[in-house]
Amino acid sequence: MRVKLEEVPQALRRRAATMLESVRNTPMAPNTGSARLGDVACPIYRPDVRGVAYWEFEIAGLKKTLARQHDGKSSGVGFVLVSVGRHDVPIPHWSVTSEPPSRALDSMAAKAGVARVVKLDALAYVAEDPNGGLICHLGQFPPMVVAGAHGAKQLQAINASAAESKAQSKDDSAPGKMRVATKEVKKDRPKLAKWKSWPAAKKEYGKVFRPQLDALRKHADAAWATEDLITEFGEGIHAGDQLVVPLLKPGKAELDRAGARHVEMTLLKREPPAVALKAMSQTGEQKEVSFQLKISYSGGGYETLRFFVVPKGSPSNSRSSLPHRILKSETLRLIAPAKGTPKSGGSVPRRVLKPSALKNIKSIRRLTR
Repeated sequence: MRVKLEEVPQALRRRAATMLESVRNTPMAPNTGSARLGDVACPIYRPDVRGVAYWEFEIAGLKKTLARQHDGKSSGVGFVLVSVGRHDVPIPHWSVTSEPPSRALDSMAAKAGVARVVKLDALAYVAEDPNGGLICHLGQFPPMVVAGAHGAKQLQAINASAAESKAQSKDDSAPGKMRVATKEVKKDRPKLAKWKSWPAAKKEYGKVFRPQLDALRKHADAAWATEDLITEFGEGIHAGDQLVVPLLKPGKAELDRAGARHVEMTLLKREPPAVALKAMSQTGEQKEVSFQLKISYSGGGYETLRFFVVPKGSPSNSRSSLPHRILKSETLRLIAPAKGTPKSGGSVPRRVLKPSALKNIKSIRRLTR
């Protein structure tokens, strides 16, 4: 079921590593100075998405993690879940205090042998056997939503009221009397029911939860727009500030010519390896300076990451003194959590965007809620 870390697409490994770095030793993830991505990753599926929908990266180097929904010993690692596409936010689920969903399902399944993990909701996961049969599930299993005769779209409709004239008036100086006309929309209260079977749940999942899944996709648009801008224009570093960039494995990092003139790079001797980029204050004309960080990895492979220096006083979505501002959860639940459900991380890092890049899209919603 799990694969070696190197077998996962590099862009997804980069997103997971960046997210982990953004919360390292912050109030949301204290005592994580030695945290790093583990050696394996687990593919996670969703019934309405073709192929792998998410990758579950393990976070090693933690002192301890709690077991999930079983009485056995915890696997001792945390996790970060990365979405492979726009069906969900880039980082929908993570934790440095609880073990990964796939490891919990392994313990719950005992000797049954988990062949595949399926994600159903923000905190709900299913373990399948090699034949696609259900072994067990983690979290609250979403019940089947049975819409009324008017369908799921009708459930979102609202009543409407408008003012209209009782009779036509030929003279504006003597307008006719007005009345309020109300248009009521008949709604059928949705009902919750048990699924007939696991195969039926998988088959009907996309249809039954289409309004919620569409809302989740729309909700994720702003986060993906930010990722697109970072990919195209790079991430900003305010003059005088420092940004730590983790390496995916041992290798050599170097700046291009522009970066060497305006950025001070320091190799951090730690595990995982990383470099600290400190943007130096400019003299003379204050302008953005774009540069590249080129990383060549031992054993093959390379990365080219884009950045730019933000001069002091330049307008931008400026951040706090932390490497990245930590945001509220960007997850959207299909159903309300059951009472007593423990809270779980689902935040994504905020990035510094190039002001000129914001003109390339019609609007960027701020990710804070």
